Parts: sequence; structure tokens; C-alpha cells
Amino acid sequence: MKWRFLIILVICGVVFCGYKRLTYSPYYVASSTFTINSSITSENSNTYIENATVNQMAKSFPYILKSGAFKEVLAQDFGLQSVPGTIEAEVMENTNLFTLKVTAKIKNDNV
Repeated sequence: MKWRFLIILVICGVVFCGYKRLTYSPYYVASSTFTINSSITSENSNTYIENATVNQMAKSFPYILKSGAFKEVLAQDFGLQSVPGTIEAEVMENTNLFTLKVTAKIKNDNV
């Protein structure tokens, strides 16, 4: 009985590894976090207004990066028909920290 269990365990392991090997699809992820600063600078500037401006810019920036127009320009710059990955843009709540994340499948299996 122990040998049967061991043989079944080995067969299941081989089948699972073979399945994963055949269906494996490599991809890469690139991300960057940066800040958005306001260009308003003066001796009498109001910090609240500057923060509101930066927060509004940070909220608008993800929509620009996810837009179809931006993706078309990006694809043209790389000489492609379309962007082969997904672009995610996220703003941390109540901050000017912005995270840009791009995920795409690797088309060349030799990599």
C-alpha cells in the first residue's frame, strides 16, 4: 500500500509539473513611485492652495496615463500597433505620491 501511494504521488507531481511547464507564461512588471510637486512658489503663497493644486494634479495624472490617446502616442513612439501591456496608475490617498505600474507578457520565449 505504501508503494502505491508513493507511485501515485510521483505521478501527480510529474503531471502537475508538466502542466505548469506547458502553460507557463512569463511576464514582467515595472513600477515606479514618485511625487508630483506644484510649480507655485512665492513668498506669500498659501500652503493650503499649493496642497490642493498638487492633490488635484495627482488625481488627474492617472486618467491621463490610462487614456487611449496616451497609449496611441506611446505605441507610435515604440513603433507598435498597440501597447502590449497594461498601465496602472495610482495615487496614495491625501498625498502627492504617485505609483505607475506596467505589466506585460514576454513574447520571446528565449528570454
